[in-house]
Amino acid sequence: HNDLFFSDAENLSGLKTLAQVRERMMRFASHPIHIAIQKSDSVNAFARSESGYKLVVFTTGFIKQFGNDADVLANTLGHEIAHHNLGHVHKDLDKVSLVNSETSLNKGYTQAELSQANELAADKEGIQYAINASYSACGGYRLFSYLQDNHAKVNNTSNSSHPLTSERKNIANSLNLKLHQRSCS
Repeated sequence: HNDLFFSDAENLSGLKTLAQVRERMMRFASHPIHIAIQKSDSVNAFARSESGYKLVVFTTGFIKQFGNDADVLANTLGHEIAHHNLGHVHKDLDKVSLVNSETSLNKGYTQAELSQANELAADKEGIQYAINASYSACGGYRLFSYLQDNHAKVNNTSNSSHPLTSERKNIANSLNLKLHQRSCS
């Protein structure tokens, strides 16, 4: 039995990479952020507030898939920090997820429209945090490419909490082009 849910050194090195990325990214958080690992094969990360703590939770599946890609980790952590900084996680047990979102409903907008707007705002802000911490926006591009290829539900915006993955890839690519005059693809 392994309490960390990981069976080999490669995945444990992913946790070390995440810790190093967190150290550089924390300067962009408006509040202390705690990292948690959830045992799940799904590739996901999410922001939540629980017992007064602001959490960013990575699944073991995410660490297994991207734990050794510091740029993906930084873009994802930046995205989730942005959800906290932008007030998208309102109260205990609200959760804003990388793949699907559970957020409060505001008057005048459907939950899907509000969630999509929040996701795009967190994408832009989070990728900028990663860039400011000297990580590549192409980490966001690689993450969204993976999601586009592996999560059919994130490729359709009708009643979805998330915008089109292709739109999210374009944001990462545009920020990289602006900064480095080269495409992520």
